[in-house]
Amino acid sequence: MSRFVILVVGLWAFAQTHDGLFPPTVPNQLILEVVETAGVDRPLECVRNGVPLARSQNVLSVNTLAVVDESSQPVPAQFRVLARWDAALTDTTAPIQWVLVSFPVSINANQTRSFRLVTDGSIINPAVASPLSLVTQVSSGTLQAITVDTGAAQFTISDNGKLFAQIAVNSQDLLQNSSQSISLYEPGDVNLQSFSEGTTAEIEIEHQDDLCAIIVVRAPFSMPPRGDAPNGDMTSMRRYTFFWGSAMAQVRQVVQWEGSYCDLRGEWPYYACDDTGSGFNTINALHLTQMPQVFQMSFTPNQVVLRAERGQAPLIGAFANQPCRLIQNLRTDRFQDRSFSAGLGGSIQTGIAADQSYLIANGNTLSLSVAIDHMQNYEPQALSLAANGDLQIETLAGDAWLGPRQGFFSQFGILAQDHGGSATTGTTAEQLLWAPLNHPLRAWPSATWFASSNAVEPFPWLPLEGALAQYDTLIPRVLQNTLDNIHYKGLDGILTFGSLPRYWTDPLRTDELDCDDPTPAYDWDNKYWCSTWTDYHNTFMTVPIWAMRSGQTKWLDDLAFPAALRMLYTQIMRCSSSDGWFYCGQAPAGYQAYRGDFNSSHAYMENLIYYYWFTGDQTVISSLTPGAMSMRDYLCPSRPASPCGPEVVNTDIWASLSGRSAIQWYSLFRMLGLASDFSFYEDYRTNLGREFTQYYVQQTALDDGLDYGFLLMGQQGAWPYYCPPWRDPNNPSDNPNRVYYSDQLWMASLYDFNMLYRYRQDTDDAPLGQPLVAPSDMIVAWARTLNRFGGNVLGAGGSPNGDWPNMLTLLYDESNRIGGIMNDPCTTNHPADNAICINRNPNTASSLPAANPSAPCVEALLGGGDPLLYDTGKSILCGTVVRAGLMAQDPELIQLGRDLTGYALSTSWGAANNQGGNQTLGSPYGMALGKIMGEYLARLHSAVALLAAYDANQIPCDYPNLVGSSALTCEDVDYLVSLWMNPAAAPAEDRNGNQLIDVYELVLLMNCVSSCP
Repeated sequence: MSRFVILVVGLWAFAQTHDGLFPPTVPNQLILEVVETAGVDRPLECVRNGVPLARSQNVLSVNTLAVVDESSQPVPAQFRVLARWDAALTDTTAPIQWVLVSFPVSINANQTRSFRLVTDGSIINPAVASPLSLVTQVSSGTLQAITVDTGAAQFTISDNGKLFAQIAVNSQDLLQNSSQSISLYEPGDVNLQSFSEGTTAEIEIEHQDDLCAIIVVRAPFSMPPRGDAPNGDMTSMRRYTFFWGSAMAQVRQVVQWEGSYCDLRGEWPYYACDDTGSGFNTINALHLTQMPQVFQMSFTPNQVVLRAERGQAPLIGAFANQPCRLIQNLRTDRFQDRSFSAGLGGSIQTGIAADQSYLIANGNTLSLSVAIDHMQNYEPQALSLAANGDLQIETLAGDAWLGPRQGFFSQFGILAQDHGGSATTGTTAEQLLWAPLNHPLRAWPSATWFASSNAVEPFPWLPLEGALAQYDTLIPRVLQNTLDNIHYKGLDGILTFGSLPRYWTDPLRTDELDCDDPTPAYDWDNKYWCSTWTDYHNTFMTVPIWAMRSGQTKWLDDLAFPAALRMLYTQIMRCSSSDGWFYCGQAPAGYQAYRGDFNSSHAYMENLIYYYWFTGDQTVISSLTPGAMSMRDYLCPSRPASPCGPEVVNTDIWASLSGRSAIQWYSLFRMLGLASDFSFYEDYRTNLGREFTQYYVQQTALDDGLDYGFLLMGQQGAWPYYCPPWRDPNNPSDNPNRVYYSDQLWMASLYDFNMLYRYRQDTDDAPLGQPLVAPSDMIVAWARTLNRFGGNVLGAGGSPNGDWPNMLTLLYDESNRIGGIMNDPCTTNHPADNAICINRNPNTASSLPAANPSAPCVEALLGGGDPLLYDTGKSILCGTVVRAGLMAQDPELIQLGRDLTGYALSTSWGAANNQGGNQTLGSPYGMALGKIMGEYLARLHSAVALLAAYDANQIPCDYPNLVGSSALTCEDVDYLVSLWMNPAAAPAEDRNGNQLIDVYELVLLMNCVSSCP
C-alpha cells in the first residue's frame, strides 16, 4: 500500500520541478532545410549558421557530426563549437549547446532542399576537394599580408591601407590599386576635407577552415584627432568573409569616431556640448559627406551592366569614358518619398527602392561586379563607374552625422570573373554576388528542433488551434507593419535603419520623430537627431523567434540582423583599445542621435545575442567584452579576483542587483561565459543568486497553506541608500512597521523572473541563493502572488480586464525571509547585524496599512505616475504565470495564464490592426515593433508555446476532478494523498463506495498520472 503512495507522490514531486511539456522530445530526424528565398538559382553556395543541440543528445565533439543530403550521401561539412551546456567552451566533457555548421549547397530558385545532421559518429563527411587556403606574410612577428585562395579566385589583403592588394582569377590580376577615403566638414567650416585610410593596419584571422575564412583589418584614417577619448581618432574596421568555391569577397565596412567634442571629465557626451556654460550649443558629431571604396582595375572596361530595382530590366551599354551611376538618394526630409536614380550613357531609370542592385564592369576577358547589401535601406549609397574607369562602391554617397564613440556600417561584395570573352551577365551577378550577399542560404532546423534543444526560450513549435491561432496572424502582421512603416515614415538611412523609435506608430502619442532641430540649416538629418532610438524591451527579438517558428529566414536579413549590427556598431560605445572609459563596450545611451539619454537600461541585447548564436560573429564578443569586464567588477566588489557570495552587499546606490539593467547584464554574462570566458558565466549565476538572496521574500499564508513570493525593490531604505530587505541595521526609526515595497509586477516578470527561468533551464532547476531555493519554487510562488494579490487587491477578481496594481506593499516575518509566516505575526523583532543600511527619512506609521492577523499583510501601492498596470503590463505576466501553472500543475494558475495570454493576443492584435494615422501620428499600416509592441510580445511567445503544448498533450483521465469537472488532468494529486483513509473525505473522491480513500483510488490515480502529460 505504501509503495503506491510513494509512487504517486513521487510522480507529483516530479511535476513540481519539470514542466512535463517543455522542451519537446528531440526529433529523431535532425533535418536542416535550405530554402531559396530570393528567386535566384544558386549553382554553389556555402551555407553557414549556428544550430542548437539538446543537452540530452550528449554530443561532446564535432568529430561525431556529419551532414548528409536527401540521398543520405555525406557532403563536405565543417563544424565549430559556439557553446557548451552549463560549462566552459573548452570543457570537452560537457555537451555542445550551439555549433556552427557549414557545407556547400546547389539549389534552384524558390526550391527547398533537406539535409540531415548525424550526431552519433556513424558517418564521416568527405574532405573538401582543394580546400580554401590562406598564405600569410609575417615580418618581425607581425602579420602583414594574407592571400586567400577560394579555388575560384585569389584575394590578397595587406596592412598598406588598401581594400585589396590584389584580386586574381586564373593567374590574371584584375586590380591595379584600391583605396578608400572619407570626407567631412569641420565644425563651422564650409570647406570639405578628405582623409585616406592610414597605411598601418592590424590584421587578424578571425576564423579559418576548409570552407570559410574570415579576416579582420583595423586601421586609422589620416584625419587628425577630433575631440578626446583619449585620442579622438576616426578608424576603420573591415571584416572580410570568403567561401570555398566562391569568387566573391564579402566585406563589412565599419567606420567609427573614437572621440567626443564634449569634455568627458565633466559631462556625459550628449549630442550637444555645454562648452560655454550657457547651454548645449555645440554639435557633438562629425558631418560626413562621402566614403568611396575605389577599385582601379587592371583591364579596360568596355561594357557595363547596371541593375537597380526588382521588376525593371538592367541597363546594359558600352562604356565610353562616361560615368555611370546608381544611387539610393538621400531624402531632403523624411516626408519625401524614397527614390533611386540610375544612369548609363543616355539611359536613365528612376524608382523607389534599389532592391536588386549591382554593377558589372566587363572587359575583354575579365570582369569585376559589385553590390551593396540591402542598399535600398541605407541611403545615401551608390555604385558607380567613373569616367576614368575606376569602379566605386560608395558606402556613403551623401550627408550623414556620426556622433561621439559611434560607428556606422555597410556590407558589400565584389565578384571577380574570368569570363573568357562571354561577358558576365546579370544572371551570373545575381547568382554569385547579389543573392548570397542580400539573402544568404541557411541550413535551418525545424521549430521542434529549436524548441527541443532548450537552448532558446520557449516559443510556439506546434500547430496552434482555437484562440492561440491568432498568434500566427499577429506576428507576421507586426513584422510587415514594421518594414512598411520604416519606409513610410522615412527612417531608412546609413545611421538609422536597424533601430526604432519608442512610440513611433502609436496613434495616441507623438511619433517622436521630430523635434527642435539642433541643425536648422538641414532637414535631412532630423530623424537622426530627434527620434528616440533604441531596441526598447528587446522588441527586435520577435524576429528571430518568428524565423525559428516559421522557417522564414528572410526576416533575419530584412530586420533582425540589421538591428543587431546597429546595436553593435552605433548604439554601443565604440572605443580605441587604449580607451579605459568605464562605458566602452556598453550601451548606456539611446534616444536622440543614440546619445541623447543617459540610462544604463538601454542595453537591449537579446536580438544581438540571437545574432551571435546564428552567425558566430566574433566581433560581437570582442566588442562587448570590455564593457562586460567593467560592469561585472562594478556589480561585484570581489571581482576581478573572484565572484561574490550571496550575502555580499553593494554600497553604491546605482549597483543594484535586480531590475532591468542588472538582468540585461546577467544575460550578456551568460552569453559571453558560454561563448568565450566562462568566468562571466559564473557572474551570471552568482549575481542572480545574490539578487534572490537580498531582494526576494517567500512566505507561507496560514489561510491556504501556500507559499507566496515577493521580489522587493532594491531601495527599501531611504534614498539614496539601498537596504537589502532581510537586513536590519538595528535602527528603531528605520521603517518601524517594516512595510516593504515589491518591485513593479510587470518589470520583475519581464526581466528578473524570466532570467530565473533561463537559469532553471540551464541548470535543471539547481537551487541558488542563501538559503538555497529552487528556481521553480520561486517562480511558482511569484505567480501565486500575481494571482491572489495582483489580480484581486483592487477588485479585479483575477480578470485581466480589471484594475491590477503596478506594485504591492507587504509585511512579513523577517526572522524567516524564506518560509516564514506572512501574517502570524507580522513581526517587528529583528536580529541586529552590521549591514550598511541607513534610512534618514523613515516612513510614518500613519501612512501604512494596519496589520491584519487573519489575512496576509499585502496591499496595493497606489500613487506615483503608474499606479496600475497598463494592457502591456498585464500581457507581460502571461509567460510567468503559464510557466508556473505547468510547473505546479495548478489549474487555477494555468487558467489565469490562459486568460492573460488571450488578453495579450487580443489587445496586441487590436494595436497591430489599427490602421488610423499618418506620417506624424499613428500608422496607416497598424502598430509596429517598438516599446509598446515589445512589451506585448516579449513573454507572449513562451505563453502561447506552453499552452499549445499543454492542450496538445492533455489526456483526460477516468477519475473525477477534485474541483468538480468530469475528468481529471492530473492536478491536485497531493490533495488526494492528504485524504488517505479519511472517513470524512468528499464522496466524489470515493470510487469504490467503501467510504475511504484507499489503495483503489490511488491505483486509479496512478494510472491517470502515468497517461497524462
